[in-house]
Amino acid sequence: LGELYREETIESADEIWRNQDTKGNVFVTFIKEYDDHARINNLHYISITQEDENSNVHALLFSFPTNDLTLVDRYRHGENLQAEEVSQESSH
Repeated sequence: LGELYREETIESADEIWRNQDTKGNVFVTFIKEYDDHARINNLHYISITQEDENSNVHALLFSFPTNDLTLVDRYRHGENLQAEEVSQESSH
């Protein structure tokens, strides 16, 4: 499930959440649901990146698959961004 899902999740996420911690670090969480997976129900893939404020470059911190919907909910915090806005910005 590794690299293929990670790339697809970041490129075409269903949800994107942006959150700033108390030290000013900006974390962006990409969540994609894979409801057509043959063996795993409710499969979601989550990728968390840290955004560089000056360059808007995202460094991947970690990513993982899960079918635990409670865990997915824990990563839904901060500002909910529209996926279209983020992909348009990165293509310029």
